[in-house]
Amino acid sequence: MGWQDDSVPTLRVIIDDLGSQPVYNDSRLEELLIVAAKFIDQEVTFSTTYTISIPDCSITPEPDDTFNYLMVLKAACILTRGIQRLGADKAYVIHDGPSKIDGKQVAIEKKNVANDYCKQYEDAVEQHRLGNAVVGRAITGPSNSTIPFRSHSDRSRAN
Repeated sequence: MGWQDDSVPTLRVIIDDLGSQPVYNDSRLEELLIVAAKFIDQEVTFSTTYTISIPDCSITPEPDDTFNYLMVLKAACILTRGIQRLGADKAYVIHDGPSKIDGKQVAIEKKNVANDYCKQYEDAVEQHRLGNAVVGRAITGPSNSTIPFRSHSDRSRAN
């Protein structure tokens, strides 16, 4: 199996599709991940050239951790954008006397969730483009690995 062994369960955790009755079966999530991989292949430059086949649901060679990480985030973005679009027709407010039905807030929250996943994907792509060896690791600022780190307590003892 390969990439599916890591990516499908990871995507399931991210979209909160766990439990005894998941909403999406594994083959549906694999289809979503392979479509995400196709987008990533067009949007991001890797040192490895990947061959992605949607009909065969395959990626060769086996993707590395960075590609898998981006693929899961892109799949979550695509999925939540779809859920957002499906819920858009329920984004209305009905007033009937003292009663009120408000579907607008749910639509806003779905949009926020989709925006969050898509932003995480965009940030990870940017980290990759900036040359981070491990996508997902934060950039904290300029550093020099040849200078040993001294804690506050080390500095006070030196004086």
